[in-house]
Amino acid sequence: MVNKTYGRRLTAWVAGGVALMSMGGAAAAEEDGKWTFGGALRTRYVNQYEPIYVSSHARRYDFEALIIKAGYDSSTVFGSAVYRFTTCCSKGKMRIGDLGFFTEAYAGYKISQQSQVIGGMNLIPFGLMPFASSSWYETMANQAGLEDVRNLGIKFVHTEGPFNIQAGYYVGSMPNGHNIDANEKRDVDRYSPNVVNTGVRDGTQSNNREKDMISARVTYKIPHSESSSSEIGASALHSTIHNLDTLQDGSRNAAAIHYDGKFGQWRGRFQFANQNFNIHNPATYKDKNDTINLGYFGYAYPVAAKGNIYSFDLNYSVAEKFGDISDIQPFVTYSRFDKSIGGFRDSIQLIYGVSFTYKLLDIPLAVHMEMRDGKDMEDLDAGIGRKKRQFMTNIAYYF
Repeated sequence: MVNKTYGRRLTAWVAGGVALMSMGGAAAAEEDGKWTFGGALRTRYVNQYEPIYVSSHARRYDFEALIIKAGYDSSTVFGSAVYRFTTCCSKGKMRIGDLGFFTEAYAGYKISQQSQVIGGMNLIPFGLMPFASSSWYETMANQAGLEDVRNLGIKFVHTEGPFNIQAGYYVGSMPNGHNIDANEKRDVDRYSPNVVNTGVRDGTQSNNREKDMISARVTYKIPHSESSSSEIGASALHSTIHNLDTLQDGSRNAAAIHYDGKFGQWRGRFQFANQNFNIHNPATYKDKNDTINLGYFGYAYPVAAKGNIYSFDLNYSVAEKFGDISDIQPFVTYSRFDKSIGGFRDSIQLIYGVSFTYKLLDIPLAVHMEMRDGKDMEDLDAGIGRKKRQFMTNIAYYF
């Protein structure tokens, strides 16, 4: 029932967006509006090792994503739609295109040069946007549902001098995408990490739904020179968490402060976020109200209901070219999830790597290589002290 409801809402948003762009196109001169089309084809190699497990050294090479996107922009209206086909674990096998979903689908109206309103599946205004780091895997804020999250709703954006103000209302999570294995489909087939109804009623996983989210973000930009500036910002988020087993409503509250500094070829980002889920899981749930299940990319996982998340990212853009290699950017990213629940271990993640462009027969390929090292970095609940090291290379062709 939930998925059908979201499906109807999505259809309404898309139809409204098309109508909005059509009206804008009619109102403006024909040459004013411009459509753009593109996408990406990406593949990756992963090599990971978990020292506490026997025979835990695993390697794999697979298709990572096919992305198709379309955009429209004019003096009055604009919009974007991005659809992604990706690889998901299907009955123990990794298959191309098992999972597909929109990563965004919205339409916007430019009220003035300073203000705009955006409706549809769009990025919620919270923290460092759109990403808190240079890492492919992002930071632990992403896993906890506070970074790179796109939900279904409407937001207002206004720029006034050095201030940028954004506020949004979201009816719910991103709608589910398409999973080739319909029998295995759950409320997790989407791009953004959202609160999910796992469909499991044996007490091992929670079943919740997030709705009526209000999110706001204010930033202030300080110029230092032509190539240097600082941005400071604060964000707040509140939503209702409805438990589908007890039929009781709880809440989610989150707040963050951030800094984004650009000094010539250097860039540094820092963020502190606090998150508190007040939930009403059934008494039979093994973690009581200490964890809540989030899910995306076909998987559900438990997250501590309360905690602080710290992240720091530093990168350097190399100006020189070296033969067919250009756009070199080494980086290091650190994030930590301090869980405010007795007996829960903190999660730590350190990522260091480099990205660059390599021309192969005059075809530009975007290459991203990083080493991910940490403890309980994929155990955001109580944790078991698990250490893990993972090397990943992603190669993409953007068109």
